[in-house]
Amino acid sequence: MAGTRQPYDGVVVAAPVTIPYRRYSTNTAHWWVGRAVREVVQRAGLRPGDIDGLSLSSFTVRPDTAIGFTQHLGLSPRWLDHVPLGGASGVVALRRAARAVQCGDAEFVVCVAGDTNQVDSFRRMLSTFSRFAQDAVYPYGSGGPTRVSR
Repeated sequence: MAGTRQPYDGVVVAAPVTIPYRRYSTNTAHWWVGRAVREVVQRAGLRPGDIDGLSLSSFTVRPDTAIGFTQHLGLSPRWLDHVPLGGASGVVALRRAARAVQCGDAEFVVCVAGDTNQVDSFRRMLSTFSRFAQDAVYPYGSGGPTRVSR
């Protein structure tokens, strides 16, 4: 039996940040995401130690996850989430973070997403993206069965 969905009372979303897009970069995803986290901290008037929650979405921080990423930034959050869901990640991260704040698991949660694209990295990522991609899609070529042929 499903209950009534609870509102997000008492939760504030603040300090949205966008780092300008670059089609290709030699910087790692860690660098890009770290740059965004730094900007959030500055805009919100916080110190890095104030961040007690982190939600990370990225396909290209691997082999790291959110756990390893906290080490790169020197953070020690008490609430941590890794949301590798692509385009749905922003909504999922915000909803999970809001519940964490409501439940008292965290006070200041940074929800951040970022990836990097180096020459040939998209093709390499597709080749190991998932078991389905390896077995059913990649044999058709790096763009899959819907790619544009020349």
